[in-house]
Amino acid sequence: MEIRIIGKHMEVTDRMREHMEEKLEKLAKYLYKVVEVQIVLKREKYLCIVEITVLGKGLRIYSEARSEDNFFTAFDMVQEKVLAQLKKRREKLKDHKCRGREKRNAREEGLFESLLTAGTEPEAKGRGKILKDRDASELKPMSAEEARALLEASEKNFVVFRNFKTLKLNVIYRRTDGNFGLIEPE
Repeated sequence: MEIRIIGKHMEVTDRMREHMEEKLEKLAKYLYKVVEVQIVLKREKYLCIVEITVLGKGLRIYSEARSEDNFFTAFDMVQEKVLAQLKKRREKLKDHKCRGREKRNAREEGLFESLLTAGTEPEAKGRGKILKDRDASELKPMSAEEARALLEASEKNFVVFRNFKTLKLNVIYRRTDGNFGLIEPE
């Protein structure tokens, strides 16, 4: 990691440089893919301004702080801001990776369905649970006319049946115009 300290309209003292490098060691555990840290010190009238830019692989963090006291105070403030941004980014990446690992493990164990339904409230999200109604292997072969008669006798909106000619699953459903629709696989 390269640290560049630039002073605009001022000279950076050794004491300032040591203080900043010491404080940046605190950020070292968050800066695993950082290539460069650039610190710009500026003085505008009575304000001391410190800008930090952290550059790395897929990472660019910028922060600025101003102080009327001195550059040490401004640097400490901006260092805390950068630290908070790095923590937030690390937690976000960590959370994202953990969720992916949980899904992958659940899929491997055959528990993916329970992971989707666990801890979610259908009312809050506006989506209901998927409930298994009946096994497709139990469907009796019948014609489309028999399925239509079954649909007319019930209050359901559709019937899934196995076509006795092709032995493929078909769906017959009520249309809004009063007719019936038939879905057949090709």
